[in-house]
Amino acid sequence: MVIMWRLVLVMSVLQARSADDACAMQLRVQKTEVTNLNPANITATQGGHGECRKAPLPKISVLLPVQNPSTVVRAMRSIFDQSVKDDLEILVSVEGANSEAAGMVRSLQPPGTIALDIFEQEQHLGYSQNVNFLLRRARGEFVSLLADDDWLPPNYLEKLLQCFAEHPAAVNCYPYILEFSENGERLPGQIFADSVQGSRQDRLEQVMENSCDAVSVRGLIKRSVAGDNVFMPSHYYRDFMADTASIMHQAVAGELIQADVPYYKTMYVASSTHGTHHKWRDAKEDLRVRSTLDLLETFALKARPWLPEEIVQLILHERHVAILGAGLQGLTMALLFESHGFHVTLIDNATEIMGKIHLGFEYSDDKTLETGRRRMESALSFGYVLEKLLGSQIAWDKMKSTKFTYLVPRASSVPPHELEAYFENLQGAYEDILAKSPHLHYLGERPTRIFRRVPVPAAWNSSAFAAAFETEEHALRSPLLKDLLQDALHSRQIDTLLNTWVSEVQKREGMYQIATSKGTLHAQFVVNCLSEGKAAVDQALGVDGSPKPDWRLKFGIETSEIPALADTASATILDGPFGGYVNFHQHKKMYFSWATERLTPMPADKDLPDDLPQLWKSVVQGDVPEELRASMVNAHEDAFRSLLSFKTFQLPCPDIVADLILGTGEDFQDPILYKEQYFSIRTNFASAPYNAWLLEQRYLQQHHLLGNGGSIVGTQLHIFGRAGGRENADICGEYLHRGHVHGRPVYRQQGSATAIRYWPSLRRWVIDREGVRDSNVCVAFAPDSADLAHPAHPELIWHVWEAASQAHVADSEVISVAAPRTVTLVGRAAGRDAEYVNGPYELARVAHGRPVYVHAKGELGIRYFQEERRWAIVWLAQDNGTCLAYSESSNLEHPGHIELEWMFWETQLQTFCADPATRTLVAPSVVRILGRRPEAENARINGSYSLAGVIEGRPAYVQPGTRHLIRYSSRSDRWLVETDGLVEPSLATKLYHWVFGGDLNGGDRCAAYANASASEHPGTTKLEWSIWESKRGCFISDPEVRCTTAPVALQVCGRARRENEFINGDYQLAGIHLGRVFYHKPGSQSVIRFWPARNRWLIDGNGLQQSDACSAFADCADDGEYPGDLSGFAQTRQYGEEMAAKAR
Repeated sequence: MVIMWRLVLVMSVLQARSADDACAMQLRVQKTEVTNLNPANITATQGGHGECRKAPLPKISVLLPVQNPSTVVRAMRSIFDQSVKDDLEILVSVEGANSEAAGMVRSLQPPGTIALDIFEQEQHLGYSQNVNFLLRRARGEFVSLLADDDWLPPNYLEKLLQCFAEHPAAVNCYPYILEFSENGERLPGQIFADSVQGSRQDRLEQVMENSCDAVSVRGLIKRSVAGDNVFMPSHYYRDFMADTASIMHQAVAGELIQADVPYYKTMYVASSTHGTHHKWRDAKEDLRVRSTLDLLETFALKARPWLPEEIVQLILHERHVAILGAGLQGLTMALLFESHGFHVTLIDNATEIMGKIHLGFEYSDDKTLETGRRRMESALSFGYVLEKLLGSQIAWDKMKSTKFTYLVPRASSVPPHELEAYFENLQGAYEDILAKSPHLHYLGERPTRIFRRVPVPAAWNSSAFAAAFETEEHALRSPLLKDLLQDALHSRQIDTLLNTWVSEVQKREGMYQIATSKGTLHAQFVVNCLSEGKAAVDQALGVDGSPKPDWRLKFGIETSEIPALADTASATILDGPFGGYVNFHQHKKMYFSWATERLTPMPADKDLPDDLPQLWKSVVQGDVPEELRASMVNAHEDAFRSLLSFKTFQLPCPDIVADLILGTGEDFQDPILYKEQYFSIRTNFASAPYNAWLLEQRYLQQHHLLGNGGSIVGTQLHIFGRAGGRENADICGEYLHRGHVHGRPVYRQQGSATAIRYWPSLRRWVIDREGVRDSNVCVAFAPDSADLAHPAHPELIWHVWEAASQAHVADSEVISVAAPRTVTLVGRAAGRDAEYVNGPYELARVAHGRPVYVHAKGELGIRYFQEERRWAIVWLAQDNGTCLAYSESSNLEHPGHIELEWMFWETQLQTFCADPATRTLVAPSVVRILGRRPEAENARINGSYSLAGVIEGRPAYVQPGTRHLIRYSSRSDRWLVETDGLVEPSLATKLYHWVFGGDLNGGDRCAAYANASASEHPGTTKLEWSIWESKRGCFISDPEVRCTTAPVALQVCGRARRENEFINGDYQLAGIHLGRVFYHKPGSQSVIRFWPARNRWLIDGNGLQQSDACSAFADCADDGEYPGDLSGFAQTRQYGEEMAAKAR
């Protein structure tokens, strides 16, 4: 019906257009326009730059959000007529496309001493968002809010300033209210609100009892207390209550005093559609409750510096998340969100039978080792993450099966020696992961070896098997683990709705509505950990991008212990008739499974279909007819008799257990999809805790959703200040995050073994030349009485070892900061003032506790001004407070945040004006797409792309000399490569996409895409790209295509007159091998390539091989894109950047 309606409308538009060719139909978007009518309060220097540091700031900023043209003139004239005119600025924001109101405002000229800034919004923001927009631009010591249909007496501001002089503890001085009808008639009575004074607790109690009329929000408020976000984001049921959170926040910070001056307010009748009062009265009760909870959360976050943490956590606990699915994945997600202060509801009707914690042995057909390594990482994280969530160690031995032996059938397509080579590569990956993450373990153990080849065990038929490998793998009895986790759920008061079906999930008015078999639930966040019905929920919420999975029936037979197998290890049969058995010896239980119909696929984009095989339906529902039950038992007994060495095999007390599981056949896909506070998780027993850790690191931290139990840990930090020539000056430099020890992050210095780690017994951060070890011996330390989450805090005082004193001596010049190495500024258009500011800025030093960045040209920089709380672009040689541009920011540690809005000095206007196109961000300046075969369709996407700007909050890249564009799409959460990305879609294209998709922007048309997976830029080889192929009419995954930041050339040097000196020389970027870039040395077979099994870069004189044989190697950083920033010993260079290699 919607499509039909759109078609009718399009046809009528096209007919009207053809009837009158002179009537041009245009689709355009108006950007926010900034007009500065009177720049009298801004001064200029002789150099043509605005005064950033020493320019006089206004005393008062009056904020006027406008949508009503009929009353705004009266409101503005009442400001012009104030007895206080000096040091006064007026900020006006006109709601979207309201040309009448904008014209009214522009027709008014303020007195010469008053500055007036007018902002025209391109869309409707709502009252709260409009106020927040103005507040973030206010510069006065005080701010005052005036509604466009209210007005002020001439002595209003004068009286409120006098009140502040009489009450030094006040943060808000406010009026009493006189009410007028819509016709301007005085209404009887006055509205007073008693002053809020006394202790903090007294003030809060007074506000909660008397804040309903919100009188004080119309007062004069100290901007330092107001912050930059007075009100909630705009939703109709929240707007009316929005000012309450602001008033509570002010009461925490100081006193609120009523002054003897009126405020003239227009009141509307109940039937009026103006304002939000009637909407609040008409709103349903659950909307009112939700708005109150939202306001409490806003209040807690804003007032956090003044509130006890337990109060903050109590309020933040009302952030509600619904977890769909109570398997192991759902249980771990519930514990994760609860640990960060969320109110959690767990919903499911599912069960799980048993889980094997894979170390990767079953994936020998993957020569890249990516699947095996991912399984290994999940397995080694399994115990660590669960113990961290529970806050205690787990008795794993009570849940484990016996260790698994892998049996290789004589008919195996993979000979035993190849399997052994693959297992040896897994061993290398295992050692590498544990070396880099010493806190990880495998179910409480860290064995030296994870496999060894052994004779075929006596219990198995040696004529059926060619080889056997004993491993360290275990399965867990999931009922025992679930009991442990469910006890934790109950002790933490997590709501559980078990035996409950989810029928529908919708998002309405900013909240999710979850329809279940037991009623409707509302939540701000949803985490989908379902098996059955998962895809339907994803599709309903517009989340797509994961491969279509299929159903698989996992069933087996649980029996009491068979004496002849009691001492036989658990077993899995590799590369043949699939099956195995699990021995839970200490529980006197065994579990047998065979492939019978287990792997028959069934599409999973719908719930259980009617034509589900009867075998599946009966087994899954637990209603197994006796005849079918006997048939299944007999089939298992026959299969295992042929495999075991004794022929009297029978299953004692057999009990059929089964579940439906999902398979995708693509293990490299990202396990987490995200859109608008909705998470969809690819469920898997063994990887469930690892997925929870990924979600915490990628999303809760990135979106600042961590409670007191977590804090954002930077990926890099820098230490400055130890003067060159002084002892131990080499502690300065860049350090990269390399895991956690004692629950705190560890950072390792580039090019050395030196590490920064936490030493809990002395509560201090230490810098240790020996890296990570259990010792308090160090070259420097900083006491941490504040229990900081990471060492990148300027307030830490570092004590550095000095041999002359034979002690660690405090050095106040040494400072640690979390900041990226490079920040890039983009978007300043050619021909405008300061067009030369574009480009990369390198971290150089620290000033005012914040990093200073220097432009590649050397004279230009970005630095922080503490007094003004601004980042500014300055000429570094001119320390006179002048700047080319500035951005207000009191809480950002570095200027590389894409949300910063820069104000540039405009010489012609003699004032600062906002340039929304200019942004500073942390992103590579160049990315390259490699790997698309020249003869393949869309091979033109190959090549280098330069950073050109920002689209939808992410960097955008353009291929020079073409129209090719790489950009981010928030609709699909993908990176797109558009071969005509710089061309505006035609009207016909826009209408087509609007008709069939409701999108007027022409859709996400592209030649290739990759799921973004929380990546900040597209230049990472972890992303997998799908390319459009016309013959097939769809996108096809191309594993050879990668986008990377790797440079086009590397130079290896320093290996002189020694064995293997041939590794020296220039290497050219040549393509993709095993998912990473590789480099080739012209005129030889020598290459630099990546070997995933040990996470290393290799220099190989024999070209590309499927082995770790090499002449030199270097350990790779976890996020290393190319062999250019490694830690090792033999020095190499990447045209100006150090790398490293080890020769052997």
